[in-house]
Amino acid sequence: MDDLQKAQAKLADKVGNNEHIGLIRGLRGRRMLFLVGGTVRDFLLGRATTDYDFAVSGSGVTFAR
Repeated sequence: MDDLQKAQAKLADKVGNNEHIGLIRGLRGRRMLFLVGGTVRDFLLGRATTDYDFAVSGSGVTFAR
């Protein structure tokens, strides 16, 4: 397993076990939901994060409603 694969596995484990992300994931319906920005950086560096940035397929406004 190369370094990129190790980082991807580490990120997937942390994201999969995060209660806040799990709540948002449950609201997404059929939309694609992407974790982006500093949150990803913090997870990879092992830092605690309290700010979660998401990008969603389709209309973000519709998703927020």
